[in-house]
Amino acid sequence: MPSFTVLKAHLSNLFRPKCKSIFGIHDRSGIRLIYQLRVGLSPLRSHKLRHSFEDTPTDICLCGIETEDIKHFLFSCPLYARQRAKLAAYTITVLTPMGLNHFANSESLYLYGHVRLPDAENKNIISETITYLKETKHFL
Repeated sequence: MPSFTVLKAHLSNLFRPKCKSIFGIHDRSGIRLIYQLRVGLSPLRSHKLRHSFEDTPTDICLCGIETEDIKHFLFSCPLYARQRAKLAAYTITVLTPMGLNHFANSESLYLYGHVRLPDAENKNIISETITYLKETKHFL
């Protein structure tokens, strides 16, 4: 029979969310942007519509192609193709030697990193994501 302390720790682990690392990044404004995307409270139209912002009657992106969600913003919006090319090129150079190319289109990789990558590489990918967010000027 487990002790009360062990039981309490087990129950706590079931309900308390796991801490998501920022890998020692010290860019306050950049980390704020990452957390906005992580919790779904960003200026993306799908997030704003979900929270009933009056200035957002639809979640369709300004490009007119599809819903402006994280996946569209990071991987397919033509409005940010130039900025995306730089982010994608860097990410592929990190993923290829590790045999993780199939994660290149995973939004989780850009917001949280990947468990099979060293912390330094995760830090670099998230830092590049922050650079992308800032260069698009969509979050200003």
